[in-house]
Formats: sequence, structure tokens, C-alpha cells
Amino acid sequence: MSDYTLTKRELTALKAKLTRAKGSPRRVVSICNEAFSLFEEKGFPDKWHMFERAREDAILEIQRADWS
Repeated sequence: MSDYTLTKRELTALKAKLTRAKGSPRRVVSICNEAFSLFEEKGFPDKWHMFERAREDAILEIQRADWS
């Protein structure tokens, strides 16, 4: 893994995308996957778990909708 090179601007942009995606679980999963790809490349921020939790919640929501 490389040194931590994730900028505050990049993290802020990812958080904003995640906020705008609320209400669309498939979009949330997509954005979280994008975030984790970036984290793997540039390093994990302290609040990486926020993206993990959002992805897990969105996956559960998708599964519930598919069962309905």
C-alpha cells in the first residue's frame, strides 16, 4: 500500500456524493465501491467506516426490496 495521499478535497467530494445518493441504495453502493477503490490507492481516512456502514445498509435495503 502506498503512503497516505488522499486529499481533504477528494474525501469531501466523496462525502458529498454519498449524501446526494441517499434514497438510492444502488447508487450508494456504487459510490462506496468507488470510495474504497480510491482508499486502496491513496490510503484509508479515519472515517472510512462511514462508507462501509452506508454500503452495508444499502445492500440490506436492496435485499429487502428484492424480497418484497
